[in-house]
Amino acid sequence: MYIDKISLKNFRNYKDESIEFSKDLNIIYGQNAQGKTNIIEAVFLCASGRSHRTSKDAELVNIDGTGFSILLELKKAEGKKNIGIEYERGKKKIVKINEIPVKKIGNLMGNLLAVIFSPEDILIIKEGPSQRRRFIDITLCQLKPSYFYDLQQYNKILLQRNTLLKEIQNKRSLLDTLEVWDYKIAELSSRIMISRNEFIKRLCEISRRIHFKLTDGSETMEIKYSPSIDLHNLSDPLELTNEFVRQLNNVRASELRRCVTLIGPHR
Repeated sequence: MYIDKISLKNFRNYKDESIEFSKDLNIIYGQNAQGKTNIIEAVFLCASGRSHRTSKDAELVNIDGTGFSILLELKKAEGKKNIGIEYERGKKKIVKINEIPVKKIGNLMGNLLAVIFSPEDILIIKEGPSQRRRFIDITLCQLKPSYFYDLQQYNKILLQRNTLLKEIQNKRSLLDTLEVWDYKIAELSSRIMISRNEFIKRLCEISRRIHFKLTDGSETMEIKYSPSIDLHNLSDPLELTNEFVRQLNNVRASELRRCVTLIGPHR
């Protein structure tokens, strides 16, 4: 698989530009502030549906435009494929695959695999766990489309559960409904944490080999996943779900007092 061509209209500093790529190595070079990173950003946007630099699509629009469009043409073993992204200010972003709009952004995942390394990635090491979770989530969403749906559903249920915890303060009868949300969030949490744990183990294997060579065998690197709930070597989703429910029961009083979910993949 390789990118054959990308066309940009009113994207960042590009008003109307088409760029063709080699199927081998491509080097993008030029003076500062000429738009090199913007090209990389457009490619990553077509791979993941989001920018690696901003969460606001409006910031991607050229200063003289009202919206932007990207058309990326791929060549794969099974034939040609194109990915299109269109956005107008005040409207919802449209993603198309072979000219057909996709209903869910998850349908985009896996069509184009992209790994991006930028100066901001040092924050994965220097900043808090939220940056590391973001890195893992972005990677897994591309490798495993089902993970994207689990994460999307989890964030939705997390918001609803937190709202319920607040409402219980004024209406204690709602406390009985919390068990239903506990199981829903536990079920999704177990799948997300197992996927993250498997990914970290694989990442550790690769990183350890590379680091061993770089240090001429003098150092060993270790990467571990430390979620808010101890996995106890549990790899079965049902066992982990039940353990998660038990942990939620243990922190029930604290959650009701603070009106927020205290354990889960978000922490």
